[in-house]
Amino acid sequence: MKLNDGEHRDNLAGKEEVDAFAAKEYVKLHKSTMSKAYWFQHMYYLLQKNKVNVHNKNWGNKVNTFLERPTVKALGFVAVVFSLFQAAQIGYSTLELEEKNDSKAQEQTKKPIR
Repeated sequence: MKLNDGEHRDNLAGKEEVDAFAAKEYVKLHKSTMSKAYWFQHMYYLLQKNKVNVHNKNWGNKVNTFLERPTVKALGFVAVVFSLFQAAQIGYSTLELEEKNDSKAQEQTKKPIR
């Protein structure tokens, strides 16, 4: 409550509410109840906007939320496709080099030695 502006002057603790009811201070009790109800409404709106202040910043959840964005997912997909293309290109070039080396070795063995 302290982090999200929930400390209102009319809030009463549990024991204080019981004492207010026993002393028939119904207006004081009503103010306390209403201030808590308004605070819950305020918290509901903060939750909808994802603006609730918490003591633990929870970086893992923030990173996970960031990675769930469609643009980040699309960039990840493009990066994977590009990496696969690069791997295929490297594999093809090494096969091509091996074939050239094999053909040169065969040509050298076919030449007569003088």
